[in-house]
Amino acid sequence: SYSDEDNDSPDWIELYNAGDSVANLQDWSLTDDIKNPRKWVFPQVTIDPQTTLLLFASGKDRKEILYYQTLIKQGDEFAYAIGNAAIPENWKTVGFNDSGWEKGPSGFGFGDNDDATPVPEGTISVLVRKSFTLTNISEIKELLLHIDFDDGFVAYINGIEVARKNMGEANSPVLYDQMASAAVDPLVVYGNAPECFPVTDFSNILVPGTNLLSVEVHNCST
Repeated sequence: SYSDEDNDSPDWIELYNAGDSVANLQDWSLTDDIKNPRKWVFPQVTIDPQTTLLLFASGKDRKEILYYQTLIKQGDEFAYAIGNAAIPENWKTVGFNDSGWEKGPSGFGFGDNDDATPVPEGTISVLVRKSFTLTNISEIKELLLHIDFDDGFVAYINGIEVARKNMGEANSPVLYDQMASAAVDPLVVYGNAPECFPVTDFSNILVPGTNLLSVEVHNCST
């Protein structure tokens, strides 16, 4: 199955252009009711030669064609540090110098078979940083943060909070030794999809060129 932008997994249809020229699908239609052959009509969309188009049979009637690109993948290398009082508040900004931090692939944790980079037992918080590059900001229609965590986290892009769970009220200060408010089991290691947090107002957060995702993850106990 494939997941759509809502993390649902509806039925899907794949169209393949086996020809040598671009196929224009505008005003063609799909239906599951022979009495209503134009139940869903295609917008202006084309398929290049030897190229596929995936359609979700979700009933959501979304006709804007979106091409999702993964900016940061599981297993990418991050700069990371164990949370402590000496880390400056600007650690989550692009300009912070993390050359003294450790480097390692995600995820981070106690090494219990779902962590690529182990941290010491008893760690309360881990801070991680990963930069990514964007060019045409105006072409971005949606930004989604899929994250698997145990037990709480706060995520920032370019120093601006974009998501949190089990770490108090949005935009409230978080101490390095603050415990998460609830125990949460990870999802991916059990074959489940990570939680999805849509990033709102991203046009005022992203910049052309280098951007930074930074995340602090907290345990609910030592």
